[in-house]
Amino acid sequence: MLFNISIILVAFHADRWLPSCLASLAGASERGMHLVLVDNSGNTTLHEQDLSPFEAEVLTTPRPLGFAEANNFALVEAGHLEEVVLFLNQDTISPPGWIDRCLEALAADPSLGAVSP
Repeated sequence: MLFNISIILVAFHADRWLPSCLASLAGASERGMHLVLVDNSGNTTLHEQDLSPFEAEVLTTPRPLGFAEANNFALVEAGHLEEVVLFLNQDTISPPGWIDRCLEALAADPSLGAVSP
């Protein structure tokens, strides 16, 4: 079974990290990726980012939220989510293919509910 994936990326004062995070994320999977980018305050360049490698939607929190609360906000407010959801920090640099390897591990063992690289 092949999974597509939804990635929730909460951005809080993330101008410094977002370009490299998104650029590396684009090469992290050969599968389709649905990106939910959460504007959680203090981002001046978020809407200028290249989101073309993804099926993307941008959500804006009503006020600055904590990391967990902002992720929960995205889970509730996203237009749709794939079967697998990845929570990603804004300063993550993704090695090529790591998401595919995690998805392959999930597909190989139906008893797994979560994986980490």
